[in-house]
Amino acid sequence: SAMFAAQSRFPGDRIVLTAGYRRERIDNNNAALGGERLPSSTNLWVTRPHVFDDATAASFSGATKTFGAVVMPLPWLGFSYNQSESAFPQSNFTDIHDRLLVPSKGEGRDYSMRLNLLGGRLYVNLSTYRNIGHDQFHDVTSNTVRGQGIPALNTILTTLVRTGQPLPGSLAALGINQVGTSKYRETVTSDGRGNEIEVTGRLAPGWSLS
Repeated sequence: SAMFAAQSRFPGDRIVLTAGYRRERIDNNNAALGGERLPSSTNLWVTRPHVFDDATAASFSGATKTFGAVVMPLPWLGFSYNQSESAFPQSNFTDIHDRLLVPSKGEGRDYSMRLNLLGGRLYVNLSTYRNIGHDQFHDVTSNTVRGQGIPALNTILTTLVRTGQPLPGSLAALGINQVGTSKYRETVTSDGRGNEIEVTGRLAPGWSLS
């Protein structure tokens, strides 16, 4: 990963600008499961515990960009704005087919107005924001899925292997015949927005109430 940040101040600190950039890259070599699973609930394998020669390899990169500004037209009145766009590689999170999830993209905006009244004895901040996250991994390895669904699926796959029947095309193409219990299946989009009001009063030297 690599990053840089910058800040500029204009005369009298009435305008402050900030900017940042960060880029991350992840290279993932993912070993595929192989061999024949032993009966019962054991995790032992008869042959070839892992197949590295046909391991899937993928690389993802993403950048986070931010920009912000604070403007003080009057000593007691200020406005601020901040925006960010991001794309984070999702580590080694994979779907049920052992494929890496695509980078999660996000965007955010927030605006605020600040008032400093009564000679600094009353501070008011009004703000609104919205944050959106795309393709965020959703952990579906709940007790039900991990404890019942995935083992049942692996039993079916084992039966297909033992009886010489073809595996589902999506698994065969990846060279795997079992699904790990730690796999993530889905991605979700989150959309958060809200408004905030903060009021702080200085009652006496050393005492404030918010």
